[in-house]
Amino acid sequence: MKISLSEVLTLKQLGISEHCLAIENLHQEDMAKCVGALKQVDKLEAKKMADIVGGKVVDFEVNDATEWAIMMEPIRDLKIFFALQKYSPEFEDKVLTFYGKETNALGITIEDLYDFTRLCTNALVIASKKSCT
Repeated sequence: MKISLSEVLTLKQLGISEHCLAIENLHQEDMAKCVGALKQVDKLEAKKMADIVGGKVVDFEVNDATEWAIMMEPIRDLKIFFALQKYSPEFEDKVLTFYGKETNALGITIEDLYDFTRLCTNALVIASKKSCT
């Protein structure tokens, strides 16, 4: 499954308000915390990790730094994409998240979207420990 940047949205693009900025800041903090565990996962282990959480590795490159991308669908039509960006040694590695454009039509509040993302992120971190052993 090939995904392009034109097919996805960021959390910030999904919720435009001051309240959303607070959620976006919490989200960025969460992603920064999970990088330590997820940056240890290579492409082969990413497949194992995706299998553990019921997700799948997808062909999605944010840029040249994308190591792997996993799509999770916690409820029907809510597609959350996680992309590991390996910038080392020049910059800090990051895990970026994106959402399928159909997310707008689901009527999910930005708070609930944040919660779904956080739960999926936690599942990936737990699975990373199992897939790297």
